[in-house]
Amino acid sequence: MATHDIIVIGASAGGVQALSKLVAALPAGLPAAVFIVLHIPTDAPSLLPAILARDSQLAVAHAVDGEEIRRGRVYVAPPDQHLLIEDSHVKLVMVQKKTCIVRRSMLSFDRRRVPPVRE
Repeated sequence: MATHDIIVIGASAGGVQALSKLVAALPAGLPAAVFIVLHIPTDAPSLLPAILARDSQLAVAHAVDGEEIRRGRVYVAPPDQHLLIEDSHVKLVMVQKKTCIVRRSMLSFDRRRVPPVRE
C-alpha cells in the first residue's frame, strides 16, 4: 500500500531552539521526508539549515525548486518563498513583496495529490 510519508513543521522566529531539539531527535534512516517552515525577520540571513544540521542524523538543506522528495531528508523553506509539494517534487514560489517586517514562508500540499516518496 502506498503511503505519503511526510512530516510538516512550522514555527515562528522563536522556534529555532525547539526545531533544533526536534530535528536532533529524529533517527537516521527516518522513513519520511521532513519539511520545515520558519518565520524570520526580513533583515536576517537564513542560517536554519546549518543550525539544524549541527546535531542532525539526517541531511538538512534549503529546498530546491523541482527537487525530487526523498525520505530521510529535512527540507527547509528558503526565505521569502512558499514551499509546496507537487507530484513528489518540491515547488518554490516567490512571496510577493509587501511592506512587512517578517519574512514569510509557507508550506502547502494537497494530501490527495502527493504520491509516495522515494527512498
